Amino acid sequence: MIWITGLFAISGMLYFSQKLDAMPKAIQWIMAGTIVLILLSLIQFFGIVLGIATIWPLLVLFAFFVIKLVRRGKTAPFLNLGLSESTLLWLILIGLAVNSYQKYVTPWGGWDAIAIWNQHAKFLTEHQNWTLMFAKSLGSSHPDYPLFLPSLIAFAWTCGDQLHFIMPMIIGLIPLLGIITLLYFATENRLLGVLGVGMILIDKEFINQSSAQYADTWLAFFIAMGVYLLIQLPRKGAQVILTGFLISASCWVKNEGLIFYMLISIGVLFELRKDKVLFAKYILGGLPVLMTLILFKSIWTPPNDMVSESNSSLVTKLITTERYKMIFLFTLKTIQSSFVLLPGMVVVSLAFFKIWPSKLIRSIVILGVLFAVYLGIYVITPKDLTWHLETSFYRLVHQIYPGILLCFILLLENNLDAFQNRKVI
Repeated sequence: MIWITGLFAISGMLYFSQKLDAMPKAIQWIMAGTIVLILLSLIQFFGIVLGIATIWPLLVLFAFFVIKLVRRGKTAPFLNLGLSESTLLWLILIGLAVNSYQKYVTPWGGWDAIAIWNQHAKFLTEHQNWTLMFAKSLGSSHPDYPLFLPSLIAFAWTCGDQLHFIMPMIIGLIPLLGIITLLYFATENRLLGVLGVGMILIDKEFINQSSAQYADTWLAFFIAMGVYLLIQLPRKGAQVILTGFLISASCWVKNEGLIFYMLISIGVLFELRKDKVLFAKYILGGLPVLMTLILFKSIWTPPNDMVSESNSSLVTKLITTERYKMIFLFTLKTIQSSFVLLPGMVVVSLAFFKIWPSKLIRSIVILGVLFAVYLGIYVITPKDLTWHLETSFYRLVHQIYPGILLCFILLLENNLDAFQNRKVI
């Protein structure tokens, strides 16, 4: 099982990286690797649902990738791994990230990792009893949450033939490394890439949250990747399909990902407004994940607690100014104490940046609307407002922070290039 998984992963990354050849080489590889992980998650989920051994879809897809690669005669680039100075610097940054991660990480992760993500993963290793995760007695474990992360953990446990804490620990590291790689290679100016990565690595709150092994860091990675894909939106059919697939995967990570997918799709629609065929291909790319989510939500999961607990007091909450004041003050206090770099980026951008490319403006607006929706949910939450803010606000900022940082370093690059009479985006 381990060998076929490795062969599937390598052949899949080769195949998808060639499909994404319009992007920088390193970005191709992290996007291709992410597609492979999404496929593994879906294979594990449908394997459990249908009672099919996961080795069979892995073998079929491996054969498909190999046939396509052989026909195209393009397997050599995988072996072309010459280490440039830029690559060596990236490896150093990766090493620093791993070192920071291991300082905070603990077996089985934080409370949500234990009670939600790892618990769901344990159910997904049992073909006969997996639906027991939806039992009413386990309602506090949020059984309506999507299964991207639990499916990956369950797949890893199945390959290793034991439920060991090292698997979720390793899987929890992947999105952090993905964010660092994306930030480093998103700009042509590697010094700006180092700046972006450095702002992540010096942020102890971000690293600590990443080491908790929650799905929030995965969603942060998908949001940053979605922002990058919107800015660098490809125009070839196959690449647009893969873009739709990658962005839609945010819906399979957490419920908040559906909001992001809807917002980013509006941005894609605007970009492709003159080419309806390409936009249709974008939607087509997202259908596998969206259909999986609809199937999961409509057949098995109970209503989300935010919906099921809503009541007639909704209007009262909406017109209670004290709730808005509490949310505003908590937001201000938390950002000042735990996310000090965010206001700094805002001040620098507004004070010194003269060049604001339209694609970056759209991405910033999308992230701003996403954050506003997050705050709006607090207004109508059926939970105690103070408790809800204290237990979830920092995770919501964690989700959008890498995307904001990506926009910042791209804005900085454009303004530096404009100063040198050269524009990138």
